[in-house]
Amino acid sequence: MEANHTVQPIEGELSPSETVEHQTTQPIEEEISAFETAENETAQPIEGETSPSETVPETTSEPTTAVIVLGDAIIFRPSNEVLSATIFSKEALASCLDNQAEPSSISSLHLIVKANSISTLYDADAIPNFVPVLSPGAEFSVHVMENASDEDIDTIKISLVLANFRVVNEELHEGGTRVLTAKLVE
Repeated sequence: MEANHTVQPIEGELSPSETVEHQTTQPIEEEISAFETAENETAQPIEGETSPSETVPETTSEPTTAVIVLGDAIIFRPSNEVLSATIFSKEALASCLDNQAEPSSISSLHLIVKANSISTLYDADAIPNFVPVLSPGAEFSVHVMENASDEDIDTIKISLVLANFRVVNEELHEGGTRVLTAKLVE
């Protein structure tokens, strides 16, 4: 049974037409859960690598995974390991990573949308705008939650192909979620 409801913004919250940019580690399938590490975990050196007793300058690296949520498909917890943006308008999709990701820095991009939001929030023309921030051979996964129509899935596939991606996998998960995974053609 599916409940229909309208979410009203609480005073001080953003309206649905505003873009929210934040960083997150909320797991998306197994790819993002790999970024979670236990606190106080001691790393063991791999043969040929620096041992824990040797001093190595600490480096800060930029996130290589980005998550874009269209509408209220899912909510994330902020973190420094994964870039994310929550979009509430079709027009905001094209530029949602502009100020967050460096050119060629993202190796894995996830776009999450509910099936009933595809026509109102998914902008097929925005997909080529993500190419400059993706590294060569990057993966782009579109997670469509709740039973999408074949027409909606075809729209997403065509937009990926037109943006120079090759669809390499399509999975059907429990609850009707479909995941299209595409690779950037070099």
